[in-house]
Amino acid sequence: MLEWLQWALLAGTLAFAASAFVGSLRYGIGPHPSGPRATQALVEALPAGLTGEVHDLGCGLGPGLVAPARSGRFPEARLVGHEASLAPFVVAWVLAKVLGRGQVEVRWDDLFKADLSRASALLCFLYPGAMARLAQELEGRAPEGAVVVSLSFALPGWEPSRTERIKDLWRSPVYVYRVGSK
Repeated sequence: MLEWLQWALLAGTLAFAASAFVGSLRYGIGPHPSGPRATQALVEALPAGLTGEVHDLGCGLGPGLVAPARSGRFPEARLVGHEASLAPFVVAWVLAKVLGRGQVEVRWDDLFKADLSRASALLCFLYPGAMARLAQELEGRAPEGAVVVSLSFALPGWEPSRTERIKDLWRSPVYVYRVGSK
């Protein structure tokens, strides 16, 4: 019995690693989990009492998606994560079910094809190439006035309404924007 379990764990680990590797090749970047300070900074950058849908574009393993639900600051918000790589999606889905307080949904889809028409806020921790593409597409996909919070990477051509620095090793920036006020 123990040998079977060891083989199953090894197979699961290898499948997870292979999925992450394939996702990295397909999307040009692998999972980059945000630390607890970064996750807290994302939550604090969102307006208190936010309602509607909050979309985490490229939610990865899900901590930035679950943190707003666990904070208790957004009881009326629906948190929606988008992740295209299978392995991080599975982890985020489990995390959402266990820690999401019924507010969190994780979708296995492409963030560039996701319906953002009801978004009141968007969270991003994407690489510069994805941020450049998002900057070009966001105006037509998200409602005017929606808040965009980005960790580490700016939206090219957009002027943030505020920029903060996290007290982490890299003094990572957090950019806050509003759709429609480039």
